[in-house]
Amino acid sequence: MDAGRTVRLSNTSVVLGLILKSGPISVREISEEAGLSKVTTHAILQELGERQLVEVARHDHAKRGPAPALYAARADTAYAISATVDAEAAVAECVDLLGVSRARARITGDDPVGNVVRAIREVERPPADTIVVGLPYALGGEAQRLVRELGRPADVRSNVELACRLEAAAQEAKTFVYASLDPEPAVAAVVAGRIYTGPTSLLAGSTLAEVVATTCAVFETPLVVGELGVASRAGAHPAAHGARALALSRLRQTVISRLPSMTPPHSGVTVGREITHGR
Repeated sequence: MDAGRTVRLSNTSVVLGLILKSGPISVREISEEAGLSKVTTHAILQELGERQLVEVARHDHAKRGPAPALYAARADTAYAISATVDAEAAVAECVDLLGVSRARARITGDDPVGNVVRAIREVERPPADTIVVGLPYALGGEAQRLVRELGRPADVRSNVELACRLEAAAQEAKTFVYASLDPEPAVAAVVAGRIYTGPTSLLAGSTLAEVVATTCAVFETPLVVGELGVASRAGAHPAAHGARALALSRLRQTVISRLPSMTPPHSGVTVGREITHGR
């Protein structure tokens, strides 16, 4: 790739990243944030529009004079699926590039891994570009089976790690412990901004306070937050929200990385579709 094309691709990636993060956004705001001239910004927006990645969302009539166009990413460019499994059910959700829920499925039954595979397949209309799945610690050994039955790659994490990631985004502190007793003792720790998880079998039968005390001693950190399934500063159902946030982040990174060869967007998705199944 020649130097000029490399610079253009880099500038285009920056502009698309700004639109994904802050859109709807004006040419002037993009130009100032990206450090590009308005002429270059207009050219990049035209290219992104031709690739059906960006569109004019609306015009800003709040100020006097001509109303500037505000640009946003096209929601139907790509899709992500997040799914979590708990003691009651497997729940999967499909979101578009703007984070809007397109479909949701809840599957109950005696096979948690089979349930989550079914739930993902229910909401995957059209095919998703990114899949993130959260499993209880007790099912961590089932990750390979899940991917095999799904028949495609998926990022499988523990529920407590996903909850910890969500809490880390809400915390100012860079070091803390996240502990859970649902459905078994499970812990994750953020140390200097990095997330660590580990075996918790020795904590079986412990109270939440004992789990927290043990983990804090191991990681030498006094700050403790949360219990999985209980509302915290990051919100209720933290594992599900953590899986959703990670899936959307990965999806946006994927779209930016595919800029040189992005295909036309999908279509025909019904917003707000919800499916519920029992055994």
